[in-house]
Amino acid sequence: MLVLFPVESANRAASLMLRRAVEDAESVVSTEMGRDALTELCNVMANGFVDEWAELFDTPIDTGAPVAVQNPEMTLLHHIFSVSDVGLYLTSRLRLAADDIDVTVFVFPGEERFVTEISQFRPDVIDR
Repeated sequence: MLVLFPVESANRAASLMLRRAVEDAESVVSTEMGRDALTELCNVMANGFVDEWAELFDTPIDTGAPVAVQNPEMTLLHHIFSVSDVGLYLTSRLRLAADDIDVTVFVFPGEERFVTEISQFRPDVIDR
């Protein structure tokens, strides 16, 4: 999975994550602290998607720890496509209008079994 924030949205999301922990997020928060907060938010988002699929497929799905990267979208997508054997990916776009935050979640199923399983569901089951 790839959880991708545009730079401005990433900064706003990290600030929201740190709002309760730090009084003055703009002057006190280090780049590392902001990145850690955003990485944790991405972890929560990715695991939310995975948990839904695990429930839908009635099977546990293991996930690894998230890795923070800072690269243009096409560079990341090209890298993932170059190492993938399966030619399918799923995209979800989320917008939090109240906080002016945009995020795109890409899912790159690495196993043919996932592709086979998900293709058995009607689109209205997948598109909740």
